Amino acid sequence: MSASIVAGDKAKAAKSRLLPSTRQQTILFWGVLVALLAIAFGMRLYGLGLPFDRDGYDEGVYWQT
Repeated sequence: MSASIVAGDKAKAAKSRLLPSTRQQTILFWGVLVALLAIAFGMRLYGLGLPFDRDGYDEGVYWQT
């Protein structure tokens, strides 16, 4: 009987070690959110100094015909 209690306690201890604490989850969540926003902002700003029409293709000419 006592062996099952000890095994149950070990299982609970192992489970508690596998799950990160609420604080770690919060820090991880906000870290991932800030990283995604930084990547999105960087991708939005990348290449804004370049001209819009890079290849000189004018669709208006073909729409007229």
